[in-house]
Order: sequence, then C-alpha cells, then structure tokens
Amino acid sequence: MQFKHFTLLAISALTSLFLLTTSCKKSSSTSSNSVSASVGSTNFSSGTTVGGYSPSIDLLGIVSYIVQNKDTTGFQLTMPLKVKVGQPFSSDSTVLEVVYQASTGTAYDSYSGHAVATINSLDTTGHKVSGVFSAVAYDSGTDSVVITNGKFSTSYTVQ
Repeated sequence: MQFKHFTLLAISALTSLFLLTTSCKKSSSTSSNSVSASVGSTNFSSGTTVGGYSPSIDLLGIVSYIVQNKDTTGFQLTMPLKVKVGQPFSSDSTVLEVVYQASTGTAYDSYSGHAVATINSLDTTGHKVSGVFSAVAYDSGTDSVVITNGKFSTSYTVQ
C-alpha cells in the first residue's frame, strides 16, 4: 500500500498533537466524547477521548483510553474526514489505521492487518464526528486481535 508509510508519519504527528492537546486541558472528556469496541471477548469503553484534525493532510486522529488498577487500555484511530458520510471505507483504499493498546502493554496495529470504518455524522462547523469501525490488528509478532462493534463519537480541534 502506498498509504502505509505515510500513515506511520501521520500517526506520529497526530500523537504529538494529542499529547499537547490533552496536557493543555483540565478535562478533555465529556459524555459525548467516547469510543467503544469489542476486542475478542473483552469490551472496551473509554474514560477519556480527544480528537484532532489536520486539514493540511486531511487526517482526523482520535485517542481514547481508560486507566484501571494503574493499567492503561486504549485506542487510537486515524482516518480522513474527506470521505462520503455513510459510505464505508477501508485501509485498502485510504489512510485508515486502528491501534489498540492492551492493559498488558502490548500494542496491536491494523497497519499489517485490515480496518474498515464509516463516518455516520460529520459537523465541520461544530467540529463533531461519529461513526463505526472494525479491524484485525497485529502486535509486533504474529499475535492478532479482532476488533468488532467499534463506535466513536467525539468533538475535535482543528490544528
């Protein structure tokens, strides 16, 4: 894929953006900002969710995590906003990446797998987006996780 290398660079940039965004806000989580998904037989529901959009590269990044018993579990979603609302798109045709960080510290990335998402609603004036996603993501070895029933709903800042 021609998008794979660009995706890694974009994710690095978006991750830095989120670290700055979340460190500058007292509370970055509201009831309308959330990510949920099933990872195998485990359900994930976010505690904190933030979003940021870079118009220059047309990438939206969503970071969502929860801390329980000093362990952090979370998701990072990276996708374009200039897609048709209500139309599924995949990592085969555009920049779309789903990263799952397990509480064990293992990160699973759809970079070597496959991801599908649909943006169901997009408010570019109020900076809100929601949709669904699924993925097969791999760790640095051969272990994988199947992510289903993914949902996201968040406001985002334009960077």
